Amino acid sequence: SDGIGVAEHAVPGVDDILAAASADPTDARISIAATSPAQIAQGVVRTWRPRAEDKWLELFLDIDPSADVAVETDAARLKQILFCLVSNAVRFTDAGGVRVRVSGAKPAAGRMLLTFSVADTGPGFAPGRAEAMLEGRAVGPGDGGGGSLARCRALARALGGDVTAETAPGEGATFTLTLDAVISGDDAQVDASPANAATRLRVLVVDDHPVGRRFATEILSEIGAHATPATTGREALDLLESTSFDLVLLDLNMPELSGYDVVRTLRTGGHPAAGVPVIALTAAAGAEDRARCAEAGMEGFVAKPITAAELFGEICRVLEAVDLRRAA
Repeated sequence: SDGIGVAEHAVPGVDDILAAASADPTDARISIAATSPAQIAQGVVRTWRPRAEDKWLELFLDIDPSADVAVETDAARLKQILFCLVSNAVRFTDAGGVRVRVSGAKPAAGRMLLTFSVADTGPGFAPGRAEAMLEGRAVGPGDGGGGSLARCRALARALGGDVTAETAPGEGATFTLTLDAVISGDDAQVDASPANAATRLRVLVVDDHPVGRRFATEILSEIGAHATPATTGREALDLLESTSFDLVLLDLNMPELSGYDVVRTLRTGGHPAAGVPVIALTAAAGAEDRARCAEAGMEGFVAKPITAAELFGEICRVLEAVDLRRAA
């Protein structure tokens, strides 16, 4: 096994983005309950701060006191949208930083107009390009994050809100989520539950180390994904033959059948799960290791010790790439 390899900050702040990455937002089931916008924003930023620091980026969070209330909305969907917006901002910004702002206004008695803005100092977009991606009209190999932006808007509109963008080439981008929600009468019942089980991502977690399996399984279950553990490469292949999975998280160094052997069998042996995307989890993180994984047929790679942001960012990237390939 590659060992446990879990960073200390991997568990806190895990957010439910997996369902948004895999499911059709127009089919999303909305579950309304008392929700804290401030707590959700804090969790998303906490998740992505280690990755921002790795890139020498500043990641700021400004919460106006007006937004420190409980409102009636779907906590899981709100987290999905913010996670995608912050994820894209951090992933595509190489210098400077990202600032997340949360504010609220009361347009009518008993209601709150919430505004979440995510501003980055990245490359920005040409006029009309961001809007085209939000509408799903410009999703292609050159549009990083395009698929997730279209999902963000669809989910926001399902909640009665919207996502808009202000950007210019070389001047960064600001994506803004607005949401009109009822102010909750019960601040003590803030719901931060994961997404409805109907949208769960089905993930096979393959690792011969019990602690590694338990870590990944618990993390995925917390975010609403359904994780199935496997202890050997042979067990993984048997499960993939009998059960449908959306994704495989695969340890590379296992006895009998290595992760490389598992993927080669999937890709070349006429296996019924030949097309399932695979993300390698390994402490061998050199350029040659990454190239070897890609050559074997793996779509993703996360180096140990892993963080929640790195893992979920790679999951989103891989699922988005799979969507683009299938749509081509």
